[in-house]
Amino acid sequence: MNLDQKYKESKLPFNHSLKEVDQFLKEKYSAIELSKDYFKYIINDPYVNFNNVIKCYKIDDATILDELFNDREKEMHVVVSNFFNEEGIINLDDNALLNKNIQVGNLLHIILESDNGEKITSFTLQGECRKVRNQLIILKGVIPEDCIPGNVDYDMYLQSLWEEGYLN
Repeated sequence: MNLDQKYKESKLPFNHSLKEVDQFLKEKYSAIELSKDYFKYIINDPYVNFNNVIKCYKIDDATILDELFNDREKEMHVVVSNFFNEEGIINLDDNALLNKNIQVGNLLHIILESDNGEKITSFTLQGECRKVRNQLIILKGVIPEDCIPGNVDYDMYLQSLWEEGYLN
């Protein structure tokens, strides 16, 4: 049975409400909600519609982050951390320190967008974490009309469901 068939037989929801997403992130990842103003530095990001930013979070609990990152991501964090140590980079301004903490795996930022205030229409994940990216794709969901094999968004949604064990 292929992933499309498994999904259609699973009766999983097409998407989740913003309230469900908020609850999931806070309960599962101990995500801490941050003010949209904290992220004003992305106001000119061409991939973000800042007017639609509705919720923002950080995940900085070391134990949770350790559980979230896969081996490849952890290896990359070590490489980046070693680079900072070898180069003797210690005097960083706030923005550079924030970026360093993301790059070495001490912090993830999640920025959710909604064009209707009810569902996620887009998201930005600052920091590389496949598990969180997959969960955000799942929580964002798909439009029922897009549930056609070969549709890029649908295929990515199915892949995320499979990787996270929802379609096994």
